[in-house]
Amino acid sequence: MVEATAPKKRHEADYLLEARLPSIKVEQSQNPLMQNLLTTELAQPHELELSDGTQFKTGGIDVDIKTEQLLVNSKPNKWLYVWGIPTESKQWFTTASPRPYINDVTFRSGDAIVDQIFKLNT
Repeated sequence: MVEATAPKKRHEADYLLEARLPSIKVEQSQNPLMQNLLTTELAQPHELELSDGTQFKTGGIDVDIKTEQLLVNSKPNKWLYVWGIPTESKQWFTTASPRPYINDVTFRSGDAIVDQIFKLNT
């Protein structure tokens, strides 16, 4: 039996499913493309500098948050883009499903990639 947050209400169930994504860890990804990008240094993990000067790896991949271009040593690769879950920790809520008719960050990110591609090819 699982007790709900309301103390006088009880709910019974035979099963409980936990539906969430595991933490993002780009360096441990089993995705061959992601591993190849890291191995060939076309991409790098995102890091934050802490107040004591040490670097903390956030688990995400480093991108320019305005264009979604991969960053290596703070320099964007104008031909490579990553969008969505691998950028989590540099951008937030990449796992949320976009809702129509609002100015959703997921749609804005996709638009930014398309804008950059068309600027490069004109």
